[in-house]
Amino acid sequence: MALIQRLTHRLTQIFRTPGHPARLLFPLSLKFVLAYGLTCLIVVAMELTRVFVEGAPFAEYVSDLKGRSFFTITPLLTFALIFVWGLTNRLRAAALLTALGAFALLGAHLKKMEVLEKPLVSSDFFQLREAVGILGAVFDGAWTQIALILGAILFLLALLIHVLRRPPVWPGLPTRFRIAYCALFVLAVVLELQTPWLKHVFEFQNVSTVGWNFERNLRRNGLLLSLLLDARQVVYRPAVYSREEVTRALAGIPISNSNPKLNSGDHLNSRPFVKRTRTDSLIRADKFIAGADESTNRIVLAKGSTPVASIDDATDERPDIILYLGESFWDVTDLPNVRFSRDPLPHFHRFETEPGFVHGTLLSPSFAGSTGNTEFEILTGIPLAVLPHYAVPYSNYLIRPIEALPSILQRHGYETRAIHNYYRYYYQRFSVYPYLGFQEFISLEELAPASIDGVLPTEKSNARGLEPIDPGDHAVLFDGPFPSDEPLVLDVLNRLDHPKRTDAPQFIFAISVVSHGRYQGEGFPSPDVQVLDTDLPESARHQIENYANTLFRADRALGFLIDTLKSRARPTIVAFFGDHLPSLTADTWKAAGMKWGTYEQTKYTVPCFIWSNRPLSDIDLPKDLGMNSFAPRILGAAGIRPDGYFARIESLEKSVLALGQDRLQAQPGEWFAGVNDPRLPKEVRAARDDYFLLAYDRLFGNQFSIVEGGVPEDIQELGTFEVRTQAPWELPSKKKNESNQ
Repeated sequence: MALIQRLTHRLTQIFRTPGHPARLLFPLSLKFVLAYGLTCLIVVAMELTRVFVEGAPFAEYVSDLKGRSFFTITPLLTFALIFVWGLTNRLRAAALLTALGAFALLGAHLKKMEVLEKPLVSSDFFQLREAVGILGAVFDGAWTQIALILGAILFLLALLIHVLRRPPVWPGLPTRFRIAYCALFVLAVVLELQTPWLKHVFEFQNVSTVGWNFERNLRRNGLLLSLLLDARQVVYRPAVYSREEVTRALAGIPISNSNPKLNSGDHLNSRPFVKRTRTDSLIRADKFIAGADESTNRIVLAKGSTPVASIDDATDERPDIILYLGESFWDVTDLPNVRFSRDPLPHFHRFETEPGFVHGTLLSPSFAGSTGNTEFEILTGIPLAVLPHYAVPYSNYLIRPIEALPSILQRHGYETRAIHNYYRYYYQRFSVYPYLGFQEFISLEELAPASIDGVLPTEKSNARGLEPIDPGDHAVLFDGPFPSDEPLVLDVLNRLDHPKRTDAPQFIFAISVVSHGRYQGEGFPSPDVQVLDTDLPESARHQIENYANTLFRADRALGFLIDTLKSRARPTIVAFFGDHLPSLTADTWKAAGMKWGTYEQTKYTVPCFIWSNRPLSDIDLPKDLGMNSFAPRILGAAGIRPDGYFARIESLEKSVLALGQDRLQAQPGEWFAGVNDPRLPKEVRAARDDYFLLAYDRLFGNQFSIVEGGVPEDIQELGTFEVRTQAPWELPSKKKNESNQ
């Protein structure tokens, strides 16, 4: 009792002593407690809002939520709140700004779920320019976008000014404390980047990422913690990785080592592309547009990228190859409840009955977006299913040269280039294409105006009506909300038949864009295709009609390309595929009567074909073939026998035709619920594991499957990664049961 009295007396003396540190620390500790409480309220409000808007069963959400994992984010968010508090010297302002930032992330997540049916992931922040560019696919008109952005900025400024003009709830912090709080926050960020201390905190709290299923990860950890966990890029390393294991996974198939320097990527540098202006681009030819200035028509190759002939190349003339990506290209006439005034795809449907075509369908890794992922799978042959859920390899994992379709063709003497009628920064193509073996990349910034009939538009439509187009403006290339495919097709044709082209065979990867969207935006003033069904909801009819008209334009360009190439003297191959289905809303798909199948495989099925102006060898395109299996068939059509990994893809098809994260086709019509399905037969699991091992080897390992003897492996020098010795569809042993639920 006497001890308690002495302690009470001592505390009283402390708080009565002017300038004593405890007089400041005690109210500060109360503020810390209040800040933590506010942070908890923000996190709880966010998650309740997300669950309510997404319509998820609340009981399932609560049962799947791990409280310790969920609230691990709250001290970190409190730290951010205190940082803002130190900057503004207002706790109320810090709480409001922190809440606004958190709910802004929630809004971005909900909008992405609505449009693409995919959650917000950390890699999205590396594609902010792409997100701004795609706003037109969601909102109607540029002025709406501008008004939304300006309105948000003005609201935040008004709120901040209002809060700062009011007196603080408690006396403000001394300057030294504010500086200390800001310095501690910056120090914590630097330490996390250099030495991941949070990793040990999360391990202590039993916090882990559910890498094989981001939706489950979202329910388990909440949006903020999921983003934080995902921000540190995870690389899954096989438990057993060696040259012998890679040789076994290749099933004894030898790799090509005719030019090890080319295979290793030493011929590339980080920026090999030559910078050009639009007047330098090879666009026009007398064959298509009268009055072309031939002096500006030149092909620009990267320095040091002279094609290297392979010793096993045949003496006959190699065919030119065009790999054509049809943006959001899908047969809209497959919608059960929709009738059209005319065929939206007259040329594509005509090709289905003409000789020289081999048609099929591919299983895309993406739905309603993520073109870069379909490109990656087509060009590298690596299925996205063996990478972490919702990975964006162009942004996350493609950080060094890798054997791909362009580099293989370059080894066989081809000149390799990619042409895209949109901006070069999308998916960081300008940065990653050299790693794939492209010698040149031509984008929208370098394309000059051109059209099939030679008539260029002089006006463009917007929310205010028609306005003149400056001939030097990129707007002259646009056909609706996105650029026309006609300049793209004409550029391809001119490069193939230009008198100054070399004798080397050409490989051109053409990425179209006209049918990308904006389906929810304003309609076409004079639509070529109309929806006849008046009983459809107006929103659904509007979206489908807009999509059908963009398809009609895409089909016109594709038809012109094929029909022009039919009379070409040189052997030519066109390999065409759609990258994913369009981003129509869920209500529109439902109103149109679309059925997705047991494992939603129809949602990922896209058309493809291979055509040649010469007789094709026996090419098989099974229904719903994996997109990573398309490249070996292109090589086969060109008379090039695949070796190494691309030959192994063909042999793995005996066990797995299409490998997806949430759907897997073993044999035709034999479907499973993805790579994590416990019902997978033994041979399917073995093929899946071989894909995983070879993907790691090619992206991060010694590249034993590319270069004889491999290259030095130091994954930490390649980037900031968290390396886990497990497969992406597996959790640690104590989590095994949960991973199979």
